Amino acid sequence: MNAAVALGRGCNCALDHRLRFGSVAGDMASAGNASRTRFLVFASLTVASLVATTDAEAQRRRRRRRTTTTTTQTTQTGQTATTTAQGTGGDGDDEPPANAATASATTGAAGTTASTTSATASTTASATASTTASTTASTSSAATATSATSASSQAAAAPDAPPPPTGTRPAAIDLRLGGGVVGRSFWYTDDLFMSLRPYNLPVAPAISAAVEWYPGAHFSRGVASMFGLVADGSFTFLFSSPDSQGRAYPTLAFNASGGLRTRLWLLDRIDVGLLLGFAMQNFSIDRSAVALAPAMGISSTTYLGLRAGITGRVQVIRRLAITAGSTFQYVLSSGELTSETFFRRATVMALDWSLGAAFALTPSVELRATVDWRRYFASMNPMPGDPYIAGGAVDDNYGISVSIAFRR
Repeated sequence: MNAAVALGRGCNCALDHRLRFGSVAGDMASAGNASRTRFLVFASLTVASLVATTDAEAQRRRRRRRTTTTTTQTTQTGQTATTTAQGTGGDGDDEPPANAATASATTGAAGTTASTTSATASTTASATASTTASTTASTSSAATATSATSASSQAAAAPDAPPPPTGTRPAAIDLRLGGGVVGRSFWYTDDLFMSLRPYNLPVAPAISAAVEWYPGAHFSRGVASMFGLVADGSFTFLFSSPDSQGRAYPTLAFNASGGLRTRLWLLDRIDVGLLLGFAMQNFSIDRSAVALAPAMGISSTTYLGLRAGITGRVQVIRRLAITAGSTFQYVLSSGELTSETFFRRATVMALDWSLGAAFALTPSVELRATVDWRRYFASMNPMPGDPYIAGGAVDDNYGISVSIAFRR
């Protein structure tokens, strides 16, 4: 009976060992099946993520390629080489990213791909959405860059367009009309016989006018606008010339000049030019108006000569400009002064200066005040037997004027 009990226990142990081994084998089989299932799921998710990332990258490249084509067409219609270099660029594998937004999108896509290989299904969906958002942002940035490039192309397409007109632009025409007072002081030097009389006119009213016209400035601001025609003149009235006995002689006094002026426009506010032309100044006394009036010692003058000089204008502030000028004149004829009656061998030259200010009342109308002075100096070159003997003469003419000017 003990043997039977022992045999029964042995069978139970063997049966228990078999059951336990079968359970372990079953567990191992179940574990193997679960591992294979996880691996298959993981592999499927990885392949899906790679396919989604590859598709998003392909879509991004197609969008960039379309953007690049649009930019290239815009560049071909008027963009310079510099603007082209600033465009969105190509999309090939051997080309750098077009801009910072594209480079960021590429880096983001690479990071998304790396993280996708170790993510779960939910992580894969988030990475795909992030990649799509980055691609959309890159496309928007590229479109913005394309719009900016198009605007730059339009700005660069017209480099020769003139700037908008300002108050200091070169004027095509300058007209002036005004009035003022003038005076004259004439005297001789080294009068040997003391038979020549000086002349003095303290003040007399006068009217004046002047014009500058640059035909080329009506259609150009280049070389054509540099050349112009200038003319000016004045007339003195309401005065007479008295002699030593108090007799008054009617006197005609006026001057006129004209010529060509070539100007340069510097720093958008300085107008400086070279003046070449002629000048005439008349101061004639009518002796026939007084019966038995002696003519001795009193000469009429009519200066006619060639002059050259520099004149200019500086725009100090928007409404105020300063004008100035100086010319030299070689006198060809002096009227009665260089006749047989007085000094037929005399030579005469002249210098003049002017200084003024112009205040703008409107963009085209100015109020001007000018002070000018002209000196004629003569060398008489007398010889024995001449009616008069003198070393020279000085003739000063001065004036102050106020005028209204139209400048445009």
